[in-house]
Amino acid sequence: MEILVKETLTEAILERLVEDIVSGVLPPEHNLRIEQLKEQYGIGASPLREALARLTSLGFVTNETRRGFRVAPLSQADLSDLTRMRQLVETEALREAIAAGNANWEMEIAGSFAKLSLAVTRHYDAPAEARRTIEIAHKSFHTALLGACRSQRLMELQSTFYDQASRYRHVILADAQELDGFVERHETLMRTVLGRDAEAAAAALSEHLAITPQEVYGLDSRMTER
Repeated sequence: MEILVKETLTEAILERLVEDIVSGVLPPEHNLRIEQLKEQYGIGASPLREALARLTSLGFVTNETRRGFRVAPLSQADLSDLTRMRQLVETEALREAIAAGNANWEMEIAGSFAKLSLAVTRHYDAPAEARRTIEIAHKSFHTALLGACRSQRLMELQSTFYDQASRYRHVILADAQELDGFVERHETLMRTVLGRDAEAAAAALSEHLAITPQEVYGLDSRMTER
């Protein structure tokens, strides 16, 4: 029972730390001191250390001998590499999804796009609420595209890489009320995927994923497609 409670606490604090790292509450290279985190999150040192160790393996946190745990930095090189990995993983998962997908898969995609469109176009009272709502709908859409993929490992990698990329997209969503072409780009991607030409859809997804480095750092999409 004690082990189960510890695991539950670890999972809970891990989710909160990921959310705060992705949203920028815990900024890049922020020093993650155990004592400070215990007070900030109201949780014991043991599940905190376990969560930080897991976040280190997932790429959200670094752990250096003299500097301790820190939020992983952001850089052009990291985003370029991350985008390349996303392209490799997600295009393979998409090919599998297209091969195995049925009518329910297609409806899930259409439904998630409708929710994304509504999330982007509705009025918000606060930018933080807009960013949070849009990001949830955005992840649901990209997950739905690959929803018929039967490889659990591919889907786990997709989720991890997506969350890592969210730290960079947070820069783009800083003014979430002005996302020119955002809905249209996702509709184009959706229609290409639903056309069920696997290679055309994979190429469209690869190009779509290259948008983040283009908008954050002005990186050429060709840098991430090789």
